[in-house]
Amino acid sequence: MAKKIDEKVYEEVIDALNTFCKEVADATGEMESAAKDCVNNCEQDEASIKSKEKVDKCITSFQAAIEKAQKLAKAMQEELTQAQEAAKKAENI
Repeated sequence: MAKKIDEKVYEEVIDALNTFCKEVADATGEMESAAKDCVNNCEQDEASIKSKEKVDKCITSFQAAIEKAQKLAKAMQEELTQAQEAAKKAENI
């Protein structure tokens, strides 16, 4: 017997995860651009380069979080699709 899931909740969570991914990706792009500008505007001084390296490490962490959220959203979408297909089959029996 197929497990019953709350489709609306799944759709809301999937949407929230996708929104999270987009917004974090946009923000990291802004951070990366600002860090590059800082290095260039400070004529590549040592402090600005070290700051950019710290920002780059943060961006790497954020990108890893995005990947995890995308995998979770995909898995949830697959489970939702399977549940919907199972419900349709059950209706036809």
